[in-house]
Amino acid sequence: MSTVREIVTSALRRIRVVSIGTGEAAAAEYADYTLGALNDMMHAWQASGVDVKHADMTLDDEFFFVIPPAGIDSETVDLLVSQGTWNASTNTPTLTSATGTQGHFYKVSVAGTTTLDDVTTWSVNDVAIFDGVEWLKGQYPRKHEAGVIDMLAMAVAEDFGKPVSPLLARAASNAWTTLQADFIIPPPARFDNALTRTTTRRYEDTE
Repeated sequence: MSTVREIVTSALRRIRVVSIGTGEAAAAEYADYTLGALNDMMHAWQASGVDVKHADMTLDDEFFFVIPPAGIDSETVDLLVSQGTWNASTNTPTLTSATGTQGHFYKVSVAGTTTLDDVTTWSVNDVAIFDGVEWLKGQYPRKHEAGVIDMLAMAVAEDFGKPVSPLLARAASNAWTTLQADFIIPPPARFDNALTRTTTRRYEDTE
């Protein structure tokens, strides 16, 4: 999994605020600004029916969010609370089929084959969620990282005075379509750049 700093830097590379192929890091003020846009963007998804579970992130955090499993009810999504990590090989801490607290979830730290209700295989970064009746498996979000980068780049391009290319606009639209397919409440089918943020932002160099 990538760090939030890597996601932010990749988005800034997409719009040439950070040079490509040089290993250049984003300037601190650029990174902080784009981090704010990333958190805004993910809150905007929730307001549009894409009910990811995440907390505001810092640049040093691992980039991670919970994709609720198919069939989970909205009440459980509202109750989601992280309980830390779970070793699915040794079943540590011990989880038991049909037993748990609704909304509690664990991120898999070690892959394994511990059986919880109908789930028999777990990969690293899967999420075990108890819906009040049984344990369900949330999806591994790595496949969405590139799309998050594209949407974030599109969200901040104008703020940094950079044009949005047709290629970037198309990539962001495709990312939104892929993302919406993984959520229980389908958002609007057509990508709208307004979904990348909740507030109007504009980066201005204070120097």
